[in-house]
Amino acid sequence: MTILFKTLRGAPCGYLDCNELAKSTRNTDPALIGEKINQYHEQAGIEWSYGGYHEVRDTLWANVPYLKKNGTFLHLGVDFNVPAGTPVMATRPGVVVLVDNDHPEEYGWGPRVIIRLKCKPAVYLIYAHLGKVMCRAGQVLQSNKTIGHVGLPPHNGGWFPHLHVQVVTEDAWPFYSQRLPTLDGYGRVEHRITLARSFPDPLPYLKLW
Repeated sequence: MTILFKTLRGAPCGYLDCNELAKSTRNTDPALIGEKINQYHEQAGIEWSYGGYHEVRDTLWANVPYLKKNGTFLHLGVDFNVPAGTPVMATRPGVVVLVDNDHPEEYGWGPRVIIRLKCKPAVYLIYAHLGKVMCRAGQVLQSNKTIGHVGLPPHNGGWFPHLHVQVVTEDAWPFYSQRLPTLDGYGRVEHRITLARSFPDPLPYLKLW
């Protein structure tokens, strides 16, 4: 496998619970949260951070309208808090099944790439909040291919710069592939067990260092 962020190889990193970080401020605007993350990195002596799988973000995104309306604060992927423009590498061989962009939707995916990994059982990896995309649907990827770069707001969905990676299982893909407008990075906390069957932890499918 290839490392996910080749330009950050050897750079110090750490785990970050963004919901806990948000409790230190009443303002949960994404831009301010991005500043808080950068401050945390500086104080902790790290250059980037990751975390968020099954994190309950009811403080972090309490003011995001669609999450508040639906009560969907359970994060279904892992966020990688890295600088805008950071190249994102395919860490395993696979085939690109979708490249799209829901800009200018606020709090959306922004530029998004979905790759079907060549593993057993197969899984689908969603890479979201990108800027420049450097692959196309149908393309066969090796594990050293740059698929895109981490984006800036507002074109990345309106979030602070970070990469969201989410897994969809092969069993769940036929259902969600026909309902892509409803496929989201958040779900309801009370559905945690059911959601985990369709959206397992992405970390086992990625190489971070």
